[in-house]
Amino acid sequence: MSRRSSRFVVACVFSLSSPVLAMACQALPGTPTEPSSLCAEIARTVCEADARCFGATSMRAACQAAQVEACDESVGALAGDARLGYDAARAGAFLASLDRSAQSCWETPLDVDAFFDVFAGTGREGADCTPASMTSHELLLSALSCADGTACRLHLRIDGSPEGVCEARTDGACSHPWDCEAGEYCSLADRWQPGVWGECRPRRADGWACESGLECASSFCDGTCTAAPDESLALEVRYDTLIEAAGPELYLRLDESSGARRDEIGGASAAATGGTVTRVAMGAIEGDGAAGLSGGSFLRLPVPDSLEESGALSFECWVRPDDVTSVQPILEIADAMDYGPHVWAFDSGDKLYTSFRDEELEGHTVMSPEGVLVAEQWHHVVATWDGMRGVLYLDGRRIGETAVMGPLRMTGDLLIGHRNAYGEAEARSFTGAIDEVAVYARALEADEITRHHAAAAGPIENEFALFAWSR
Repeated sequence: MSRRSSRFVVACVFSLSSPVLAMACQALPGTPTEPSSLCAEIARTVCEADARCFGATSMRAACQAAQVEACDESVGALAGDARLGYDAARAGAFLASLDRSAQSCWETPLDVDAFFDVFAGTGREGADCTPASMTSHELLLSALSCADGTACRLHLRIDGSPEGVCEARTDGACSHPWDCEAGEYCSLADRWQPGVWGECRPRRADGWACESGLECASSFCDGTCTAAPDESLALEVRYDTLIEAAGPELYLRLDESSGARRDEIGGASAAATGGTVTRVAMGAIEGDGAAGLSGGSFLRLPVPDSLEESGALSFECWVRPDDVTSVQPILEIADAMDYGPHVWAFDSGDKLYTSFRDEELEGHTVMSPEGVLVAEQWHHVVATWDGMRGVLYLDGRRIGETAVMGPLRMTGDLLIGHRNAYGEAEARSFTGAIDEVAVYARALEADEITRHHAAAAGPIENEFALFAWSR
C-alpha cells in the first residue's frame, strides 16, 4: 500500500445476500473542502483548540488571521499547485481527523500523513517530476506530484543536472522524505545529492537517534524523538514551557515568596545559605519574581548524578547585578575540596566570564569585552559545552568559544551566587538578583538560546507543526 492509498476516498462493502451482487459505498467522514477554504478551516480548528486547551488570550479573529497567513505560505502553496492533485474529499477527511486531535487537546497526535494523503498526485508511472530547483520545498512538490503507488526518483543527467521520474515503489530506495509510505521516513541526509540514495525505514518511537521530526512517530522531535510535551502545539509558548521542553536536569524558577526554592524537574529544594534570600517582585520573566541575594546569601543544590555522568553541559540563567564594580560569582559547580565549571561577572564586574574547568583542574575560559554587564539591568547568560567546545552567550548572542576536551569537574553542588573559600582565597558572593536557573546535560543550540531570550518579554509565537512539515 502506498503513502497515499492507506486512506481511500470511498469505503465500499460488498453484499452477497441477493442474487445480484450489491455494493454499498460510504464516503469518508468530513465535508469535502475546496482548496480556497482549506487554510481557513485549519486556522479555525487550531485557534479554537488554543483557546480551549491552553487558555490563549489572543482575540480569536486575530488568531485566525495570523494562522491563515502562516498556512497560506506552506499548506496553501501545496493546495494551489495543480500538479499535486488536491482531493476535496480527502481534505475533508483530514480536517475531520484534525478536529478529533484538537478536541483531545492534541493528546491524539496530529496525523501528518493524513494531510499528505490529500494530494493524490497527477503524475503516473513514467511522468516527469523533475524539481525546479534542489530546495526542500521543490523536492517536496516533486515527491507529491507522483500518483498513488509511485515515487519521484531523482537521477543525474550527463550534464550534472537532476531528472525526476515517477517510478513504481518496488524497493526501499528514496530520494525525498515523502517518497516513503505512511509510517516510514527516508534515511537520506538533509536533501538528495547525486549518487546518494536513502532507505525507507519505520519511523522511530521514543528513539534517541532521530535527527528531524520526519523520523518521529509522534510527529514531534526535540532531538530525542520523545512524545510531544505539554503545550508543544500551543500557538503561544511561555518561557517556562520552552525551558522544560529543552530537558534540563535542574530548573529553578526562583519565584517563591518565601521558604525553599524548588527544582521544577526533580522536586528537590535549594537550601538558602549564608543569609536571607529575598523575593524580587520584578524578575527577568514578565509577571514573575526572582531571588534577591544580598552579598553573603546564596543558594545551594546537589548536582544530580545524571549531570555528573554526562559528557556535555549548559548553564542558563538571568542575572541583574546591583553594581558592576567587583568580581562576582553567578553559577558554579563545586564541592568542599575544589571547584569546577562556572560563570562569573569578572574584572570590575562588567565583563562576563566562564571557565570550563576539567578534572585536571585546568580552566578553559571565555571572557567578554568590558562593559557588557550593566548594573540593575537583566541579562540572559548561557554557557554550553558539547564535549569538545565551550561557548559563552550573553543576551542571546554568542560571545566566544574555546576548545575543551573534558571531562569537566562536575561533582558536588550547584552554587547560585557564591564561591567557597579555598586555601587563602576568601569566599565570594553575588549582590543583586538571579532568576530562572537551568542546568542541562547537553549543549543548547544557538537557535534555542535565541528563543529562550526572546520569550522573557512574554509568550512567543509558536509555528503550528503542520506548517513546518508542509514546507
